[in-house]
Amino acid sequence: MQAFVDGDPLDSVGGPLDVRAVAADISTQAKDGFLLEKVPWDRFPEGASVRQEIERLRSGDAVRGGLSVLMGLCANDMRAAVALAVPFLIRVGTDPEASQRAQALAVTAEAGRMQHQGVCTRADMLRFRGEDEWFFEVTGYLQNWSVQAARDAIAADTD
Repeated sequence: MQAFVDGDPLDSVGGPLDVRAVAADISTQAKDGFLLEKVPWDRFPEGASVRQEIERLRSGDAVRGGLSVLMGLCANDMRAAVALAVPFLIRVGTDPEASQRAQALAVTAEAGRMQHQGVCTRADMLRFRGEDEWFFEVTGYLQNWSVQAARDAIAADTD
């Protein structure tokens, strides 16, 4: 995983460490074909784990609760790589043949939420903190970017 060790994260806007830009660059063919190798998972915290969970889910090897790793990452405030998984989770969630549909959509929704510490109103749940109010994940990654990437992916892939 790479991090913002040597400078201001805003210097990386739109670059290879901006999960919003990376998620937006995932092609429709990669999403529809589950071409996970086309996604640079290793740039983001826990990316290898997220990819492995999506591979297991897609192969049918995921057991009941198999997406709990992804939900746990969101609960532990490490959403960046989970945001990259959102387009794939949407496809699982909308596949009538998939066995983990509800859980895939629950993880999708959780990735698009700001950390709430277990207490929030409906309005707080959907609140997006803007450019002037920065929040960081436990890994040091910008939480604002992770949540925005997940929400943008939901909007882009949900008709």
